Amino acid sequence: MKLAPALFTLALVAPTAASAQDSAGNGREAVHNAVERARDNRQSADDHVDLIRIADIVRDWEAAVAAKDKAKEKAADLRLQAWLRQELREERREAGQAAAERGQARAERDRSRREARSGGAKDRADLRDDRRDLRDDRRDAREATVEVAVLKKTASELDELAPAFAKGTATAAQYTKKRTLLRSLIRGERREVRQDAQERREDRRERKEDARERREDRRTRRK
Repeated sequence: MKLAPALFTLALVAPTAASAQDSAGNGREAVHNAVERARDNRQSADDHVDLIRIADIVRDWEAAVAAKDKAKEKAADLRLQAWLRQELREERREAGQAAAERGQARAERDRSRREARSGGAKDRADLRDDRRDLRDDRRDAREATVEVAVLKKTASELDELAPAFAKGTATAAQYTKKRTLLRSLIRGERREVRQDAQERREDRRERKEDARERREDRRTRRK
């Protein structure tokens, strides 16, 4: 059977257009993955630096208290205030990023759900992957929100103690409370470093899934 010229042209163009769309989508995913990998590495390095800094500040503060060196104690307090301001900015920024990633994951899940309704086994597998990614991103967003709240609470409690320390009238109980709060900051940073490692593992898994999908798309286009 002969095809009319217009129909014949359409038959040639349609697969080409679909292939071009797939290639563009895969290209966008590759760029997104590269950006995500660079951001994860940068965030992990930043969190390691933050942990080292707060551990040094707490160590110097405790040494100054033990030596009854008020000048060094005050110097450690000034470094602590600067660290808290920077850390709160970083925590809020990371919480915003986590919320944005949750929104992107939700959009990808919704797209996969629509494709799975009329698609095959591959589309259903993609939907399962996107559902899992959304669960991970929801958890990350919750954890980031909690981290901001915990840090704000700790900073507020330290602010309440600050006047007594500035005047040199802090009691033994206030020193104990401050020491407890400072050590909780170290624990919080260690927790973030562990979370970074977990997120990097999840991102590597997602990148492998994206690479697998690109390979499958290429094989499909060659058929």
